[in-house]
Amino acid sequence: MMSSQRARRLREWHEKALEPRREETVTLTHLERTFVVPPEVYPPHPLGLAEIVLREVREEDRVLDLGTGSGVNGIVAAAKSGDVVAVDVNPIAVECARQNAELNRVGSRIDVRESDLFENVAGRFDLIVFDPPFRWFRPRDLLERGTADENY
Repeated sequence: MMSSQRARRLREWHEKALEPRREETVTLTHLERTFVVPPEVYPPHPLGLAEIVLREVREEDRVLDLGTGSGVNGIVAAAKSGDVVAVDVNPIAVECARQNAELNRVGSRIDVRESDLFENVAGRFDLIVFDPPFRWFRPRDLLERGTADENY
């Protein structure tokens, strides 16, 4: 537990860290793959997990990408494994990940679906990739829902 004063300061810091908001769709390249990302979805981060996923996934692995966002981790996993499930709570992110999977020619190797964590997921997985929410505040919109989970 932390003091209410420290929690307030942390909340203020998080608010500043999320500004300014992007208002346009961006197209970018990450790990030699192209991603088209609308403003309601976080783009792949250059220091994210994708490089680790690319090294760790084996051809025979069944992979689950929780909180897929733009689809980067699931798409990278699908470059090696033909059995990838990618989920996100944000329906715009789900559609974004589907389109990016097609754009990167792995659409037939990845099942992208809307799910709050394991809500719409069944079965066993060899590898689970998860970049969890890091803010425990109430999200103000779909974009923040990717990084905020009240009382997380």
